[in-house]
Amino acid sequence: MRITASNSGVAGHGRASGRGGFTLIEIIVVVIIIAIIAATAVGVSSNSAWTRVTEAGRRLLSDLSYAQNVAVTQQRTVYAIFDTTNQRYTVAYTQTPSAAADYVRDPSTGGNFVVQFGNSGTTGLAGVSLRPLGLGSGNKVLAFDVLGQPLVGNGTASPVLSTQSVTITVGNSLVSSSTMTVSVAPFTGTTTCTSP
Repeated sequence: MRITASNSGVAGHGRASGRGGFTLIEIIVVVIIIAIIAATAVGVSSNSAWTRVTEAGRRLLSDLSYAQNVAVTQQRTVYAIFDTTNQRYTVAYTQTPSAAADYVRDPSTGGNFVVQFGNSGTTGLAGVSLRPLGLGSGNKVLAFDVLGQPLVGNGTASPVLSTQSVTITVGNSLVSSSTMTVSVAPFTGTTTCTSP
């Protein structure tokens, strides 16, 4: 005699034989998992923009402090030249550097001190845009004299009488952009980094 077990006719014991499908519990579990993955992906995306703008802001803050220190230790004026058209800034001994000797040496690379933003930017700075405020016309120039005092202006630089700011942005809309502002205080040249 042969005995076979079957639960097809018993209520509450799984699916009826021959019928494929998902239970309501299985569908709910899958929807919850997809929602968690989507929320994580959105968080990582916005965090990525914030991370890039923070990295760029800290880099600029560090580079301006370095330029000020070079001016004081070498007893010569050092210029930070902001080129908004080409999305880069340069740290140099002249306002229009052309030869290698005109550039301050970048301590991290040993080469000319040029930091590129935008699509052709270095790792971490791609997609980041640069906007100097209140630093004169044309190429925006911020200089530090032999005492570390900040100066502004093209041609003959004059002492900074009000806080000078450079805004760094990742993204191109109010909803999906992250910004950071690096400011240089008058007289002391103290640099600070803030986010709105």
